[in-house]
Amino acid sequence: LLLSRFVEVLNILQKVWIKLQGLPQAHSLDLGGFMVIILFVGEFFV
Repeated sequence: LLLSRFVEVLNILQKVWIKLQGLPQAHSLDLGGFMVIILFVGEFFV
């Protein structure tokens, strides 16, 4: 159950990351927020 939830969260984060990479002028605040989300997920699911 925990592994499937982790994989689901990683898939969502991967989709968001691809979307951010597609933006040629992504704001640094967006990228910073995305990194905070990754760190948050890493702390509580790993």
